[in-house]
Amino acid sequence: MYDKQPYDYNDVAEDVLALVDHLGITTFTFLGEGQGAVVALRTALKAPDRVERLVLIGPTADAPSVSENAALDAAMDIWCTTGPDPSVYARVAEHATGTPEDAADLLQRWTDSAWKDYRPAADALANRTRFVDELPKITCPALVVHGSADFFVPAVFGKEVADNLGGPTTWVEIPTQEQAITMAFDSRVGDAVVGWLADQ
Repeated sequence: MYDKQPYDYNDVAEDVLALVDHLGITTFTFLGEGQGAVVALRTALKAPDRVERLVLIGPTADAPSVSENAALDAAMDIWCTTGPDPSVYARVAEHATGTPEDAADLLQRWTDSAWKDYRPAADALANRTRFVDELPKITCPALVVHGSADFFVPAVFGKEVADNLGGPTTWVEIPTQEQAITMAFDSRVGDAVVGWLADQ
């Protein structure tokens, strides 16, 4: 249960390991998307004997820029005060999905969420540190998938992750302009993931 205390992605990785312990899972494949990919990497660093494979969608191992954090802080001031106002966040939803219908659905999910409580998650995003130099310690097989024109996390950051991992790594760049080339919104991602897993 969330105790309302500040946290970072190392804390979330500890939560992942506690969850798999609770479920009786010894080793596992970790698929993470966006900041979930950061958590996947952090988990693999903490428990290299337990993470057998990594599937990373739109990852980064870099710290945020000053401008990124300024934009995030301004966005959270609006979000946590008035909620995900469509006049502000409709464009964000469009960049995070594949179709207008998907964008509308995502915006509705945001509206229905506990949006007043998003600040700690935003703080975890803002306070993340660069850890590219630690990536060679991760030696399990990995698939890194990234959108070629990712709006929020440019593909260069995903390629940096792929180039620095210490194990056999497959890099797949998918032509798209959407932020999240997610399994929910882009079948090419699912095809790449399923195909790679079948070959492992």
